[in-house]
Amino acid sequence: MSGDRSPSVACVLQLLLLEWLHGEAGRCPTMNATEFFERIVPQQLERQRQLFRLGVTLAVDITDVGQWTVFLRGLVPTVEPGLDPRADLTARMTDLTFRELVASPEKGMELYYKGALTIAGELTLAPQAVSFFRFAGGDSAAAKSGIELLMAPMPASQFLSEHWPNRPLFQHGPVERLTGLCDIPELDSVESLLQAWRGVVTVFPAKSGDEGDAPSVPPDQAWELWKRGYALVFNAVHLSVPRLVPVLRRLQADLGLPSLTNARCIVYATPLDAGAAPHFDQNANFVVQLRGEKIWKLAPNPAITNPTTRFVMGGEVPPELQMQARDRFITAMPADADTYHLRRGSVLFLPNAWWHSTVAGASGLALNFTFSQPSWADLMGEAVRRRLSLHPKWRELARGAGSGDPVVASQANERLAALLDTFVGDMGTLAAPSMTAGFGGAAREASLSIDLKRDWVATLTRGGTH
Repeated sequence: MSGDRSPSVACVLQLLLLEWLHGEAGRCPTMNATEFFERIVPQQLERQRQLFRLGVTLAVDITDVGQWTVFLRGLVPTVEPGLDPRADLTARMTDLTFRELVASPEKGMELYYKGALTIAGELTLAPQAVSFFRFAGGDSAAAKSGIELLMAPMPASQFLSEHWPNRPLFQHGPVERLTGLCDIPELDSVESLLQAWRGVVTVFPAKSGDEGDAPSVPPDQAWELWKRGYALVFNAVHLSVPRLVPVLRRLQADLGLPSLTNARCIVYATPLDAGAAPHFDQNANFVVQLRGEKIWKLAPNPAITNPTTRFVMGGEVPPELQMQARDRFITAMPADADTYHLRRGSVLFLPNAWWHSTVAGASGLALNFTFSQPSWADLMGEAVRRRLSLHPKWRELARGAGSGDPVVASQANERLAALLDTFVGDMGTLAAPSMTAGFGGAAREASLSIDLKRDWVATLTRGGTH
């Protein structure tokens, strides 16, 4: 992919290198490549190992100075001399180019188009690469605890002991305390976000109350519908706004969520008087009110614990929730439901299962950091799958398992029965430490590996809350 001068590559270059140059190295023009990769990067990896588990390998070649490969996989991220041919992404430049970039970051695009700087590899890994250079460059928002960034002045330890994962928390203060979130140009307004948006936008009428089955439209149509009073939902915003990735990753690490977690950012644009009908979610959410106002009503849900899917009050209860629920669901929000008035600078932590409804007191934007809640059953199921996949017989096509032919279906059942006879022996011994170690850290997700040339947003799982 080296030599490609498409806009996507230019965007990767600008994010990958120039954003770092505005960090620690950008503030120290005398810093050379050797100092960066042999002093700064190792120090950062040692200080914040969990933060750097981004699931990507980066190689950098500085002509006549040195070559380094940064391994951001596994439990202990490392940097080693030399170029690993298996690196996901490789950048090449001369020492002169490196120093020129440090001294004059604005020349980066000029040098790139002149061919002084080349980039090759899997460009869909740009978000992870951006995260690394922001972290290593000393980005203050990236280095700060995600919990303390959002829930200040409460210490992270207090939040984890008193609120996570089951007790809501509302905090309000000057928006400026939300370092790295309050000054993102794309999140300045609905119009600015639509201008930066490359995928589809979920839209629903202000009075519909639920985006669960709402249609998705292109940005130009979304803008017209917004002007007519429709609410908009932007899924997986961190893919279009990489500055959100460090905070998302840091928050996931702070919460101790495993790599099975579906971690994403969602933006809700809500016109005056629009909102969400009473419902509960299977996810945990941190809601940041960026613009406007929104009134939330919350109530506990004693009928169910740790649901595996969302539910809108008054709807048909899906079979999986029927099996999980201890009692019938309520049909109206309680009169004594807690009320929270979110304004610019407000943050609300909303656990899963809690009933909630919203209505916009003023047209605005809300940013959600949304996390699925992987259970012990999820972890066990994945561990079993990985272990059984070591055996060729378990990797066979499950031929006939879905057949309507009784003879074929019977043969499939016989084959599975034979496999089950060997199940215990094939599984061997599963130890808790080895199982949890396999899912540690904020590892690379499919949602962060995107094709920059595809309309990928439409394929993402909807979810979250507003």
